[in-house]
Amino acid sequence: MAFNGSLDLATEPDARAAVEPLLQPGASVTIDLRRLIFMDSTGLNLLIRALDVIGDDGRLTLRVGAGIVRKVLDVSGVTGRPNVVVLSD
Repeated sequence: MAFNGSLDLATEPDARAAVEPLLQPGASVTIDLRRLIFMDSTGLNLLIRALDVIGDDGRLTLRVGAGIVRKVLDVSGVTGRPNVVVLSD
């Protein structure tokens, strides 16, 4: 699963429709965010909801670059969660 451009209020419905079928308790999901140039709290909320569904037994792997998306994830605390793996370029 990969996202391009922006993950915000306008694009969240399509992103949610793409991610939700992958989510189930205990699932291991990888999302590539390297091509995002912007992500707001709506996109962050999508990732947090994904973490809630997969639970502590699941794993969310995020592929990220070094830009604003990485900063949003770091500041929010998502990257510090034990079931989140961050892969950087």
